[in-house]
Amino acid sequence: MNTQLCLSADLPQLLRESLGSVRAAGHWRRWLSPQLSYGRHDGPSRSDARQAAVAILLWWENSTWHVPLTVRSQSLATHGGQVSFPGGAIEPDETSQETAHRELVEELFVGSTTQEIRVEWLGELEPLFVFVSNQLITPWLGRLVDPPTWRPQSAEVERVLSLPLIDLISCTQPDAMQVNRGSLAFTAPCLNLGDFPVWGSTGVLLGELRYRLEAAGP
Repeated sequence: MNTQLCLSADLPQLLRESLGSVRAAGHWRRWLSPQLSYGRHDGPSRSDARQAAVAILLWWENSTWHVPLTVRSQSLATHGGQVSFPGGAIEPDETSQETAHRELVEELFVGSTTQEIRVEWLGELEPLFVFVSNQLITPWLGRLVDPPTWRPQSAEVERVLSLPLIDLISCTQPDAMQVNRGSLAFTAPCLNLGDFPVWGSTGVLLGELRYRLEAAGP
């Protein structure tokens, strides 16, 4: 992996070009895919899946690129306490990109308007089906134009985490965690950000982003 790419100011443009010309390979997402992924994060979505979108953002700080992740409130009905990207259901009058932008503002910039938070959208990653919430997600990759001052929505976001891209691209062996869902038990690879494991659909998308970084390099 080319770690120097994470220190390059040209990275957003390189990713834009890569998203427009390089299709995701099947193994990209399997890097952080849990066991039992087929039908959950892989394979066809259900016919009644709801359309949703998430925002995967880059911002420049201390001479490197970072990605914000949210720790979801424990009180939420689905994925409570898990690490995720800002996102939600697509409204009838919205495009997926508009949803990603709106959800970003609502979750991380309380009190701001969508016009105030400037994002250069670079393109879409591959759609992802999330079994637990029955959503087919369109992931949008973008760059924050201005340095962020996070103002998280406390009802949805417990904490904002920062993942330096150089840590993502230099990780050669993810950690492993045990997941229990009622009578079902399985293992899942994860990245640990302090006390917070990043896994599931968020990890699957980070796997694609990791290999996108490699594909965008010289």
